[in-house]
Amino acid sequence: MNAAKSIYQKFKLTGSFSDISRSSRSSLDEDKTSEVKEIFADILTTSSRNAALQLNVNYMTVYNILKNNEKIFPYKLKLTQELHEEDLASRAAMSEALIN
Repeated sequence: MNAAKSIYQKFKLTGSFSDISRSSRSSLDEDKTSEVKEIFADILTTSSRNAALQLNVNYMTVYNILKNNEKIFPYKLKLTQELHEEDLASRAAMSEALIN
């Protein structure tokens, strides 16, 4: 009975049986997008979290602006060991030891 009552109330309010339109989440405004562009244009090594702190927004907002609007995919650089010529012999020896 409650379902029928709520449908009747909706019909009285809207004049239709269709659902009432709901407010949606706000889209990214142009100001935030341009501010993110400026931060990363100045310093490309800035992290998305640091940019979010500077702009006082969620870091996922910055990430989404970079990914969707700028087609930039932020990633974290990882420092690894540098290989030298003298490392070749020890690497070959280790490979042989593991195989046998």
